Amino acid sequence: MGLRRGWVTDVPGISRTQQFTVLGAGVVPQQGVMGITILRERFGREEVCAEEAVQLLLDLDPAKRP
Repeated sequence: MGLRRGWVTDVPGISRTQQFTVLGAGVVPQQGVMGITILRERFGREEVCAEEAVQLLLDLDPAKRP
């Protein structure tokens, strides 16, 4: 998740459930980077902004096609 090792897991007295609660949606930025990286590779484009990435994803979804 981009955190240093033990950032949450080495806290004394915190349960696994509490660890997940503390982390929350912390992985979202890394997932976004991965998604845009995959889209760049798939479409052979060096630069893809967030708006273009969303449109490319929508275009891949047959349910969203006219």
